Amino acid sequence: MNDLDLIVAGAMVTLLTFAGAYVAIRHRANESPVDSYEPPRSPSRSSSNQNADVR
Repeated sequence: MNDLDLIVAGAMVTLLTFAGAYVAIRHRANESPVDSYEPPRSPSRSSSNQNADVR
């Protein structure tokens, strides 16, 4: 392999790496968010007072 072949191979690997990262980021952006930051909801709490302790 000469230098040009190595440069082309490296460029292809770089392109595939960035394309894979882009697809993964776009896929994750379309997922529903995790609700772990919300306080747990108890059934005894009234609906009008539901967001009273949100910080």
